[in-house]
Amino acid sequence: MVKQIPSALTGVFAALPTPYRPDGTPDVEKLQPILDFHLDKQVAGLCIGGATGEYAACSVEERLSLIRSVGRYLNGRASLITGIGGEHFGQVHRLARAAADAGAIAALLPAPFYFPYGSSDLLDFLRRVAGELPLPVLFYNIPQFTNELHLDDVLRLIESVPNVIGLKDSSGRSANLPLLLKAKSAMSMAFFIGSDDLLFEALGSGADGAISGVASACPDLIQAIYEAFRSGQKEKAKHLQVMLDDFIAHINGFPPPWGIKLALQARGIEIGSLNWPLGEPLRLKAEEFQAWFLEWDAKNETAWAKATSE
Repeated sequence: MVKQIPSALTGVFAALPTPYRPDGTPDVEKLQPILDFHLDKQVAGLCIGGATGEYAACSVEERLSLIRSVGRYLNGRASLITGIGGEHFGQVHRLARAAADAGAIAALLPAPFYFPYGSSDLLDFLRRVAGELPLPVLFYNIPQFTNELHLDDVLRLIESVPNVIGLKDSSGRSANLPLLLKAKSAMSMAFFIGSDDLLFEALGSGADGAISGVASACPDLIQAIYEAFRSGQKEKAKHLQVMLDDFIAHINGFPPPWGIKLALQARGIEIGSLNWPLGEPLRLKAEEFQAWFLEWDAKNETAWAKATSE
């Protein structure tokens, strides 16, 4: 089966956080400067409604509103991927229709995240639901937050459902990469890495790009790794991955996606309310991280810019 994979589905997609008001509702007005920041950085595209966007904290109506607002604001200026995860197939359908209407080039479909399902039941559910959706689907493999499907089952899903065109792998499992490289050689599929610590390794295993939470905070760095690798400068890409690993090590002590939001805040971009109040130890840690981030970013941005211009 030859998949119809959109030509724009390649490169670095920044997986954006969602700003929230203190009452827990999404703040669309604060999202617009975040969109502008990434439009200025000329990333390949944007992704909303994934784990970095804390989709589980939103009602379906709030997510529908976000999708429509982002679609109107972008107005075709960047490729859009939209997360459509839900606990009811009717919610998934509504989100997918809104994504299609907003001009998204693909939908990101994770497994359900709350109630547990048996593997075969889960596969049947996803096969039926995905097959009915009105736009190309990337399966979102993020087992640390959702029900888990074995990678072999995911690949069978891609192979058997015409509009399931590939996956984003955020499992963090490097053992998946050789299997994905083999699968890409056997069938038409898109593969994006979602675990930023595996970016360099994933590009060497045939990844088409990254749907990256870190790209929300550091788009220049993620693009620099991608561009250096694609242009054959693998040693440079490997060196840049070390810089990325340094950033990841500094945000790993925060609940996700707080580190990404704190980095954006350090850049002067309003991020809204964090989902829980900062206690004193975490507040001090956040201040230390933001001071480190600004120094680290200023020290390395020239190297990133040079890598993307060569």
